[in-house]
Amino acid sequence: MKPARPLDGRNKCSHLGKLSCPASPFMFRRLEYEQNRDMNSRIQELEASLGSLDKDLKHGHHREAAAKLAAENATE
Repeated sequence: MKPARPLDGRNKCSHLGKLSCPASPFMFRRLEYEQNRDMNSRIQELEASLGSLDKDLKHGHHREAAAKLAAENATE
């Protein structure tokens, strides 16, 4: 049986293949970029949804105010 030896950065993940090696700076930067890109797109979707909901709320407030005004005018 061979004694255990510490793995250096070159062969740390040689059994996984070069592209899946987490020690690869290129792959780390790419993964970080993809995670940020995914988060940015999700944030943009949520901001658009929030804007749409805000617009609908304002529209609802205007309709409510118009209905109250119409009700007041009808009772006079």
